[in-house]
Amino acid sequence: MHQLTNKQWEIWQPQYKLVPLMRSVLSLMLGIFISGYFNLYFNFLYLIIILFFILGLTHHLTKKRISEGLKVFYGILVFVFFFVFGFQLIYLSRSDLKSSYFGNFWKGKMQAKIQIMDIPKSSNSYYITRAKVLSVGRISEVSGELYVLIKSSDFKTQFKNNDILEIEAQLTEPIDPVNPYQFNFKKYLFNKHLYHQIFIQKENLISKYPKSKLNLYEYIKSIREKLVNQVKEYDFSKSEFSVANALLFGYSGDISDELLSVYSGTGVVHILSVSGLHVGIIFLVINFILQWLDPSMTTRFRHFIIVSIVLWIYAMLSGMSPSIVRAVVMFSLLKLFDSINFKMGSFHAYFACLFVMLVFDANYLFDVGFQLSFLAVYGILYFQPKFKIWFDFKKRWQLKLFELLSVTIAAQITTIPITLYYFHQFPTYFFITNLVIVPVSSIVMMIGLIFVLTSWIPHIGNLIFILFKYSILFMNKLVSYFEMMPYSTIKGVYFDTSYLVISSIIIISLIFFLERRSLVMLNISFYCLICIFLSEVIQKYLMSPANSIIFYSSNEGLVAEHYEGRVSNFYYEKISSTKGTFEKTFLHGNRINSRIQVVNLKPVNSSIHIKDHVFNVGGKRLLIIDSMLISTYQINKPIYFDIVYLKYYNKRNGVSFFDSIKSGLFILDKKMDYRAKQYIKNHYAKFNTLAVKDLRLSSYLINL
Repeated sequence: MHQLTNKQWEIWQPQYKLVPLMRSVLSLMLGIFISGYFNLYFNFLYLIIILFFILGLTHHLTKKRISEGLKVFYGILVFVFFFVFGFQLIYLSRSDLKSSYFGNFWKGKMQAKIQIMDIPKSSNSYYITRAKVLSVGRISEVSGELYVLIKSSDFKTQFKNNDILEIEAQLTEPIDPVNPYQFNFKKYLFNKHLYHQIFIQKENLISKYPKSKLNLYEYIKSIREKLVNQVKEYDFSKSEFSVANALLFGYSGDISDELLSVYSGTGVVHILSVSGLHVGIIFLVINFILQWLDPSMTTRFRHFIIVSIVLWIYAMLSGMSPSIVRAVVMFSLLKLFDSINFKMGSFHAYFACLFVMLVFDANYLFDVGFQLSFLAVYGILYFQPKFKIWFDFKKRWQLKLFELLSVTIAAQITTIPITLYYFHQFPTYFFITNLVIVPVSSIVMMIGLIFVLTSWIPHIGNLIFILFKYSILFMNKLVSYFEMMPYSTIKGVYFDTSYLVISSIIIISLIFFLERRSLVMLNISFYCLICIFLSEVIQKYLMSPANSIIFYSSNEGLVAEHYEGRVSNFYYEKISSTKGTFEKTFLHGNRINSRIQVVNLKPVNSSIHIKDHVFNVGGKRLLIIDSMLISTYQINKPIYFDIVYLKYYNKRNGVSFFDSIKSGLFILDKKMDYRAKQYIKNHYAKFNTLAVKDLRLSSYLINL
């Protein structure tokens, strides 16, 4: 490492001055964020037209250098224009606001015709996919897509991409989360422009047939499905096939949660989704072949056309995820400007790509993959060249090794806050795993592409298959080895919205410090670090630890948790699979928020003995009532319970039973019969209770 000269410091000059498009894109993103996050939808079309003409006039006047004040006004006007434009983009992206939206005509149970738009994915007892609505009743001029769940046990035949289904079904809206920290699936679908869903069982399906005429995108997606099935015919294990599918086609629906957790815990989960790494490999290979076949400088535009066509076909074959679209747009722009001999820096291409993608779909901004992809690329473009000038390597292999390591560190700097915010974990060996796994995955992917191209050739295809199979096996073993290393992952990191904002300020302040060598910015980042430190100290030593009971809304019986200090006692029915499901969805978030360090599992057994139905939860006496207890147990004298958890009730057996049950709180199980619930809610005074809480609507929290 050596002392930087003034000339070398020039590389730290502010990017917002060198890339004017940056300011416009940031104001566009701000408008999109405010509109989408706060659900503000306005049609600003006429305002945008007026602003555009004023902007053009002001730009003409500023060229004549009338005054400095006019230039400032022009800058403010540019910001306002793109900010309002961001609002307009969110408004335009809402297909349900259009008069032709199918939801305006689909009332109750109706006949409709839909077209499956993606390969159906198996999830629990359903096939899930998205579909375009072609007609509702007799109305064929409709628009919009919906989320489709097909009951797998009702159908023997496979559903394929581009299949057209004639159905008679009820249209429903996705439900809001009913438990704290539960994944907001309704919001997730909303950002994918899916505002309604349907459930298809055997009695709902009238007919099914393939679409006769496909457009280019649909045709390429059908090829993707055929290639997936072609790969599936080979003797892959389940984990090997899921990795092969993800590497080659961006289809990660078959990856098990265990395998996904291993890749995520080591910081290399990005290789399981087709992204910039994969597109970069394709770009380099095609570029090399074209340069070798036709090195003439006069054919660079033809090279751009060929490279762009290949990259976009590959993007469509890989599912058009935000990360791959970002990479393809960026490589296409770089190749375009190179072909016309226009000097375009990486940052210009970066913000041009960001602008194009947000104009195409403003909701990309709320996609986690999009956020991680663009933040990682920004970190690489900004920090990696700056790291490079700090060291002077004499040997080529040292330089290449440092470049790979510096790219990994640069990407982590800008993605750490958002990674901790969404996933609450940090891979401690990320620089080692990426240094090893990324080159390995690149080789595996190249073998996979050769396998796909040669799989139809009998002997060669089998030979490449064996090589591909064992290379995937080796990569999985290698990732598992890193994951099993001690302290490979820091899990359960508390990181809320305030921490996300503060950590983002730290990174931005450090960037300004490095650009302008401003001690004020360095002090800001230091004070922000102090804020996080003090917050953790206050939470740990000064704030009272949690002491509460929460009853979760569950489809599988009792699921409750008692938080006391840093300890959780988790009650769940032994016959239920809910414990595992809840662990993956929101229990983890609850425990992180309460800083829980120990979890004690308390399985609940059901029997005819009342002692198996009574529990002491946080000093409260809890009675669980089910059909078995009501039909077999007789109570001779009144008994008081603090909480009664009711799973079953009928008037014939329940009246005499409840004459002896005294309680101040009745909690009704989510799956309890609706009519019984209504009766209890209307007559709960008969049950000597002060309150009735229904878990169908939401979970219930009791602070002790």
